[in-house]
Amino acid sequence: MSSAASERNFSTFGFVHSKLRNRLLAIWWVLQKTTLRPSRLTKMHRIVLQRTPSSRTLTKLAKTATRTTSIPMNQMTDAEMRLISCERRVPQVAPDCSRIINQFVDHTLLKADAQPSEIKTLCQEAVQYSFCTVCVNASYASLARKTLDELKESSKPHVKVCCVVGFPLGATTTATKAFEAQQCLDAGAEEIDMVINVGMLQAGEYDFVLRDICAVVAVCKERGAISKVILETALLSPEQIRKASELAIAAGADFIKTSTGFSTRGASEEDVKLMASIAEPAGKKVKASGGIRSAADAQKLITLGATRLGTSAGVEIAQGEHSTNGFTI
Repeated sequence: MSSAASERNFSTFGFVHSKLRNRLLAIWWVLQKTTLRPSRLTKMHRIVLQRTPSSRTLTKLAKTATRTTSIPMNQMTDAEMRLISCERRVPQVAPDCSRIINQFVDHTLLKADAQPSEIKTLCQEAVQYSFCTVCVNASYASLARKTLDELKESSKPHVKVCCVVGFPLGATTTATKAFEAQQCLDAGAEEIDMVINVGMLQAGEYDFVLRDICAVVAVCKERGAISKVILETALLSPEQIRKASELAIAAGADFIKTSTGFSTRGASEEDVKLMASIAEPAGKKVKASGGIRSAADAQKLITLGATRLGTSAGVEIAQGEHSTNGFTI
């Protein structure tokens, strides 16, 4: 939009404080040109009003923008949904939070005896509850994508396929991991969760670990896919978690992920909090995985910094129940 057109639009607001003109013009342009959501606008509104408490015009502008930029919940990004969730720091998840939590969920089935019929059921549940992805082993990537496409509803958000690579030990060669990631993407996956070589990290072979991660991340970036790096925090000290997180971020990964769900434990609150403190300043995200059995568990981890949840108890979480199936991944 031209400067002249912007000024004509702004004249309708009747500004009288000339010293605020440039600031308000800039804010108006941002509100028109970006996809800021109500929660963010409200926060901006409060901040700006603290600086200019006498500006009724600014109040009108912010309120107008909040009304006109509302979007459906199913189009919000992970970060925006987390912002809403974190504003509700309550012990119990409010009913209107359930849809938000659903869209954090990677609905997971990675057990060795998973059968095609179970993968189809997993996909049906993911569509029904609007989960973010289904997370499956590489051999089921094609089946999952085909099933989701057949079940797709125009009124529902797109459910992606997430595949694991080097899973669950992370001990395959770098070339194998990169090739596996490529095959998964060719079969319809849009997200890749790779496992680091834990032993090499513990041995201090950081260059090896970095190259290992970079190889898979490069494949994902070339295809426009999301990359997540599984640290297996149950086997690491806080110092090692920090180092592994830094290596994953340096490699360009989109997420750092706590666990495979196949080790001694899953995500802990301490792990998520530490990882979020490292990831967020770098503009990266955290996926908590393993042992998430209820909506209360999910809400707690979101509040601590997780923006994605890997769990096989997605349906129980969506229904506000507690999984009784033992250790869930």
